[in-house]
Amino acid sequence: LIHDILRRPRSFSNVEKWKVSEVQLFILYIGSPVLAEFLPEERIGDFALYNVILPLLHDYWDNDKKLGDSISNLLKIYSKNLSKNVISNVYPPKLLTISTHAYLYLSFQCKKFGRLN
Repeated sequence: LIHDILRRPRSFSNVEKWKVSEVQLFILYIGSPVLAEFLPEERIGDFALYNVILPLLHDYWDNDKKLGDSISNLLKIYSKNLSKNVISNVYPPKLLTISTHAYLYLSFQCKKFGRLN
């Protein structure tokens, strides 16, 4: 959890040089509060939803059917929000990539192989 942070991430001016641990730290723990001051409500809402889904798959996955179904529903909502926001020009069309489509299958993959690492 948050007490496991071993080092402070580099600044945003060096984001292209961030290591995986810095990206993970940003997405899982500090991204929402930092970005809330700068992003429009639609974008921070999508990021916050993403921020709820990933820890569920990473930290709390225990192959519980109800939890798996709930996570699947959250992933569908997230994907639908992205599609809707691309159509309304909140996000660029290139955001909807094959990896975005793959999010819909994350809970199935966790059922099959275990939690995200």
